[in-house]
Amino acid sequence: MIPPAPASYKSLMFSPDGNYLYFIKAVDATNINFDLFRAPVLGGTPQTIIRGIDSDIAFSPDGRRIAFARVNDPEAGKYRLMTSNLNGGDEQVLNAVAPASDAPAFVAWSPRDGQLAYRLFKPDKALGGIALFDIETKKIGRFATFDDKLTQDFKWLPDGRGLLSLYSRKGPDYYQRSQIGIVAEGTDQLQPITRDTNSYATLTLSADGKTLATVQTKSTQNLYVLPAAGSQSPTANPLLPQGQNVYGFDWSADGNLVFTDYIRVLRISTDRSVPTQLVGDPTAAIVELAGCGTHYLVFSWAFHGGTNSANVWRTNADGTNPVKLTDGKDDRAPVCSADGKWVYYWDLALQQLWRVPTAGSGKPEMFPGSAVPRTFPTGTGLSPSPDGKVLAYVLATMPTSEDPYPQSKVALLESSSTPSPPHLIDADERISSGGLNFTPDGKAVAYPIRENGVDNIWVQPLDGSRGRQITYFDSEQILNFRWSAEGRSLCILRGHTESDVVLIRESSQ
Repeated sequence: MIPPAPASYKSLMFSPDGNYLYFIKAVDATNINFDLFRAPVLGGTPQTIIRGIDSDIAFSPDGRRIAFARVNDPEAGKYRLMTSNLNGGDEQVLNAVAPASDAPAFVAWSPRDGQLAYRLFKPDKALGGIALFDIETKKIGRFATFDDKLTQDFKWLPDGRGLLSLYSRKGPDYYQRSQIGIVAEGTDQLQPITRDTNSYATLTLSADGKTLATVQTKSTQNLYVLPAAGSQSPTANPLLPQGQNVYGFDWSADGNLVFTDYIRVLRISTDRSVPTQLVGDPTAAIVELAGCGTHYLVFSWAFHGGTNSANVWRTNADGTNPVKLTDGKDDRAPVCSADGKWVYYWDLALQQLWRVPTAGSGKPEMFPGSAVPRTFPTGTGLSPSPDGKVLAYVLATMPTSEDPYPQSKVALLESSSTPSPPHLIDADERISSGGLNFTPDGKAVAYPIRENGVDNIWVQPLDGSRGRQITYFDSEQILNFRWSAEGRSLCILRGHTESDVVLIRESSQ
């Protein structure tokens, strides 16, 4: 139906009359800018229907309109529930809501009445829920609330009395595995359909509601150590044993590596020895982490102590004496200042850059001068310069009617006592989402670029001279990378996802 292309696709859906296939396609390598297309089932040129879409779509019961969501467009910090006709025209705004971080990635139009269901992220003190928006009255109600689960994609049953849903469960699986369940009308119970070690993405339900199509996925990651200058080789030797989970990592001051497998923080030397545990919690999830001089580690710890939040914690370098530093809803990606006095992190619930004293004696605060009008943060990469004077991160410009696609900018924020707006430089248009770091000499920033689905590291000098590629891998994506403290080695976290379409049929029993 559609010729192959080096692009990401999602949310494939047949039109109600069966004549078209609707799909959402990434317009660049960042995988944050998407358009909605449709193509005739019998073949033909795909047609752009909606530019700058931030959710999947849902068809109205009469098959005449499409529902979807837009984020930070045109108002920063808000998302909008929208509808249009099948050609993308006659756009109507149903509701504008803050904050933008709560924007639903999935919407579902009830077959029984004029209601749209969409995901709630951490409503009140719960972990997740499903809202119902009444299109006629504009009132918002609740279909269900979950203390220990967060829903993702979901589809109504044909009779409208329940929803099939992808969901993540509170705990170490939250960031790495989704299962399929069903929520009956009038209950707050999500009954599991799948219970396995795989993860699932997307849901498609047959017209009679008896067959479910989904994508079963398995992700694999590993660490690779290269010389600081990179390598011309398309391959590298993995550091960790096969099957070892890894998410966040950093170099320690003594030249070893520390990483998280979600449950624990572990330490390993570059000679491929057996990893040793520093700190852990089997009921929680440790995500991003960073070394903090010779004395401390800092990391984002979700659900520790029974909470439904992710907060920044600090331990000694050996994992002892954990101290909670923040108390937000979703505090992520901490890094330490060069002098070790501050921890910088993203408050993803507010989409703001914050900081807190490493000693734990002060209150968190928004980083002075870090906000830039008509921009929003993309990714979670934060990198202090080697001399400690500048903090680098990635922003995207607000969409406009003339250009609905955000443009990536590298923000360079001086960490002086006198706040001033960051200096913005254009990022390479191929920039991907796998981290941002200063080079060891502080004269350039580096980030992954994606071509034909493969990531490599690009170094962009701050003096405006031509950038250069320093790795030449021929497979996989880069999830993060860090130079060692002495600047002699480069460690890269790379991975890929294997996917299969599976059918699940209703049991007669």
